[in-house]
Amino acid sequence: TAHRNKGLALCKLGRQDEALACFDRAIQIKPDSAEARCRKGAALGALRRYEEALICYDSAIKIWPDHA
Repeated sequence: TAHRNKGLALCKLGRQDEALACFDRAIQIKPDSAEARCRKGAALGALRRYEEALICYDSAIKIWPDHA
């Protein structure tokens, strides 16, 4: 989605806090998006919010277990 892509661009610019809002919106629009959840996890990890990142990764694995 456009929100996921905007989040990716913001992450590349080092603006993870802003990217999180984009990933949240992408997940809200498409709750089964494992990719958006993984990207959110990466942004959280970059912010050293590791427990939250693990929750995102776990939810992505549940959605897309064959791609883990």
